[in-house]
Amino acid sequence: MPSPFAISIDELLLHGLKRRDGTAQTQVYALFRRAVYTLALRVLGDSQAALDALQDSFISAYTHAKDCREAARFGFWLRSIVLRRCLQELRTQPQTCEFAELAAELEPSLQPENALGLQRSIDLERALGQLKPRARTVLWLYYVEGYQHHEIAELFGLSSSFSKSQLARASECVRQFLEPDLCPTNT
Repeated sequence: MPSPFAISIDELLLHGLKRRDGTAQTQVYALFRRAVYTLALRVLGDSQAALDALQDSFISAYTHAKDCREAARFGFWLRSIVLRRCLQELRTQPQTCEFAELAAELEPSLQPENALGLQRSIDLERALGQLKPRARTVLWLYYVEGYQHHEIAELFGLSSSFSKSQLARASECVRQFLEPDLCPTNT
């Protein structure tokens, strides 16, 4: 599954951003708002903090659009802005998670069509809510955003082994939460 940031924009739209054209900014916001909010929510675990990160990230992107060299890579450039903003917040504030409320917040287009799919989605949200922010972030970056271990490690300023161990622990925690009958117990 490709990253939700794998949306390319054309050179004209990037040029409009560089000129601080409001129409271009509105178009870019419409294209990327869901991806930015989802990533911020997954990293921060709090809907209000995610909305703040969304706003700050778009303001930063609009202000620094001149630094984006390739229109085709704009989404990934924006993703790096969002991640830096979120990781900065994780470093400065202890986070509380509100994943139990997330299922109700999902846009209708994101909700599963059937009851079983909705239950699985809720279970996954709860499992993610059990993770510490760093572990949740590593898991999300690796499996959803397609980051490699060395890239995740670089974002955190740590070694690749940090990323690998966080991913292994987070994956095991989610697996135990989702499939308790399949996991061996320590008796």
